[in-house]
Amino acid sequence: MAFYQEVFLNKSLIIFTDQAPQLGQSAVVLGKDFDTWASMIENLQHKQGSWICSGLSGTVEGDWEDFMSSFKIITAAGGRVMNENQDVLMIYRREKWDLPKGKVDEGETIVAAALREVKEECGVHRLTLGLKLGIIYHLYHHKGQWVLKDTHWYEMLGTMEDALIPQHEEDIQHITWMPSTENTWRANTYPSILKVMKW
Repeated sequence: MAFYQEVFLNKSLIIFTDQAPQLGQSAVVLGKDFDTWASMIENLQHKQGSWICSGLSGTVEGDWEDFMSSFKIITAAGGRVMNENQDVLMIYRREKWDLPKGKVDEGETIVAAALREVKEECGVHRLTLGLKLGIIYHLYHHKGQWVLKDTHWYEMLGTMEDALIPQHEEDIQHITWMPSTENTWRANTYPSILKVMKW
């Protein structure tokens, strides 16, 4: 079975795969182009494009495990919530349109965290859990170190009857039901969110 794993880093997409590179993808090799995964990330964070990365383990699965072990990992969960009209529940935070999500608490299941975060961030209460969409990985810099976040995404059904209440302590400025095809939010969101919406 082919191996394929993506990691979002600003405007770069880091890819671990045993498949042949596609058009627009560049190869980056640990031990040749960079000495450490951290130095690779430091360099790629300022670039735009897709990068096929390989390491020293001899297998793409081993390279991925080695990559993950090089960073602090935080697990989060969230939802792509649709209503009766097939609109999507969007939050506006830090000048970007986003989907509700948050960190999984200690002792909490990932499913419970996904439902809790949507309810807390948006004020909605009537949610029906759907299928798991997948896991998105992304890297960000926090308090002097790189953090690798794995966010588990779920389909959810909500209702327009629920009042939307933004969680201001999480910097959420606005919440709305947005047509999923709306170009306004698509032009001002994160690449990872666009992937969640297309699943």
